[in-house]
This record gives sequence, C-alpha cells and structure tokens, in this order.
Amino acid sequence: GKRRLVLFILAFGSSTGYFLIPYATNFHILLFYLAFLAAFAAPAMPIATSLSFTVLGWEGASRFGQIRVWGTIGYLLLIVGFPYFLSLIEVPASPDGGSSSLGTIFFIAGTLSFFAALVLLFVPSAKTPSRRPAPYRWPSAPRTRASLLQRPPSGPPGWRSPATAGR
Repeated sequence: GKRRLVLFILAFGSSTGYFLIPYATNFHILLFYLAFLAAFAAPAMPIATSLSFTVLGWEGASRFGQIRVWGTIGYLLLIVGFPYFLSLIEVPASPDGGSSSLGTIFFIAGTLSFFAALVLLFVPSAKTPSRRPAPYRWPSAPRTRASLLQRPPSGPPGWRSPATAGR
C-alpha cells in the first residue's frame, strides 16, 4: 500500500522537477531545481522495482525479468527515436539564437513522469502471498573438530590424507 503512494509522490515530484528546469534564470536556481529533481528521480527506480515484486507476489516474481525487459526496450526506443521526433516538430529558436530543444526534452520528460504518476493510481494493491516458499535448508555439516578428523577429506584418485597416511 505505502510503496504505491511513495512512488506516486516520487513520480509527481520528478515531473515537477523536469518542468521547473527550463525556467532557471541563473546557476544557483538551476542547481536548486536539479537537486529537487534528483531528490525525487533518484529513488524512483528502486521503489518501482520493490513495488513490482510486491504486486507480482511470490508466484509471479519469476516473471520480473520478462516484464523488466520491456522497460529497457521502451527506454532504448525513446533514446534512439527522440532526436528523430525533435526533427519532425518545429522548435522555435530561443531569443539568444540557440535551440530550445533542451526545453522540449525537459517538457516531454516531465509529461512522461506525470503520466507515470497517473498510471500508479490504477496499479492494483499488493498481492498477499498465498504461500511463502520454504527457505532453503543447507545440509548439516560436522560441528566439532573431532568429527572432522574421523572423516578423511576427499581428493583426487590415489591421494591420501595426512590423517590416514600412516594406516
């Protein structure tokens, strides 16, 4: 329950940070906006991973890799396709003669973060595990030095341990 709320706050805060960056008027304000963005964006992925495992439950956790690969593919397509997308839209030049594509990038990143926050409203509550898997039980090992000396260590064929060399 609380992971979803925390991730919603992080995604919404990230969105706000992305929208603020183009409006920085000097270095100190830009530094403050970037720190604001980092405070919300940096913990988002670990919380999202935790929420994914919680929603999938014990039985579905093995499918996490299959689900996560689509996030990676989507990220790759966005990175590769974004410059092409920017070339299709006409971005007016900024008053100082530079391109305002950077502002467009932050606007789109803010919009995607905002929609990610909205999607979280529809994420189902965490599954209650129907059955927790039994913990792995390690084979019992000898606990005393005397029991170690009773069994000769195994080795390559023909090898004799020092404990049995005189026999």
